[in-house]
Amino acid sequence: MLLTSYTETFVDENGVTHIHTYTDYSNGGRPPIDKSSLTLLILSVLVVLGLAAYHLYRAYKAIRIKKACIEQIPANVVMINSARADDRNYRYRYKRYSAVYRYEYKGRTYSNRNRMWGSKEYLGDLRQGMTAMINICPAQPEIMFDRLGESERKYFLSQGILQSIMGIAIVLMIIFRDRI
Repeated sequence: MLLTSYTETFVDENGVTHIHTYTDYSNGGRPPIDKSSLTLLILSVLVVLGLAAYHLYRAYKAIRIKKACIEQIPANVVMINSARADDRNYRYRYKRYSAVYRYEYKGRTYSNRNRMWGSKEYLGDLRQGMTAMINICPAQPEIMFDRLGESERKYFLSQGILQSIMGIAIVLMIIFRDRI
């Protein structure tokens, strides 16, 4: 928003006319942000906060699964899967691991692949053919939670928090751009 704008015209000793326009803006002497830049900033805020909401939602789902899976039982590790981005089936830049379990609960046998992926550090001593402890939901024994699910919960929670902070920082930079 313009406060004042004035033009000064003078002629120097060589007879050349000089025209200077002075504009004083209400935002510290800077011109107001144009609509295309503001649209781009708002779009970037929406994208960052949208990604944050997605990651926080995935962390919330993992927390709910973890809370529902209260009964710990032994399960046979049938297979350890690994995938890379160059497999063309996965979008991760580095290798991810998942485990396929077979377990018995109340006379029924279940086979379940952990849908949440984890890094090798969470795999730890988990090997094909061994027995590992997993948590299942007593009401729905096909729902399970293991150590790989814990790694994914932590990943999504940290990413969601980081992206929320980035989105808030962008909003604050837009609001307080006069003081930066």
